[in-house]
Amino acid sequence: MKNQTECTKKIAKVPTNGHKNTDNTTRAIIVHESVKNGTSQVDIAKKVGVSKDVVKRVLQSYKKTGTHMAAPRSGRPLKLNERDKRGIMLQISRDPTQPMNKIAKALPTPVSDKTLRKFLRNVGVYSPKMIQKPKISEINSKGIAMDQGTSIENQ
Repeated sequence: MKNQTECTKKIAKVPTNGHKNTDNTTRAIIVHESVKNGTSQVDIAKKVGVSKDVVKRVLQSYKKTGTHMAAPRSGRPLKLNERDKRGIMLQISRDPTQPMNKIAKALPTPVSDKTLRKFLRNVGVYSPKMIQKPKISEINSKGIAMDQGTSIENQ
């Protein structure tokens, strides 16, 4: 269970490109305070904890559409859903040395290495851990030195 919470925390840290979307609850509070109570935009901004520009934008949207709900966003849907993201993080926490194509093949959704790499970069995983090679024992290192010594002597 510990791994799942860590993975969820890492997924929650995905950057939002500098724009913070106002959730519908906050939007409803802003509209209610303005329309029902007649509170000023500055007072609403202080009470809710957002800037006055956000309050202004939400109220303009409310007057234009008649609802406090945010409009659906356009654009191509994301390839990885939340379940896929958790699965990727779980696989990496189990074996951080496995290659990208193995992780991609284990997903139920077909995804390219580039998409996988982009997701991992957003989460903060920049490269998989390298597989450490076994250290050379003293016996083998002496054997290498002797081989190198004989080759030098023979020349």
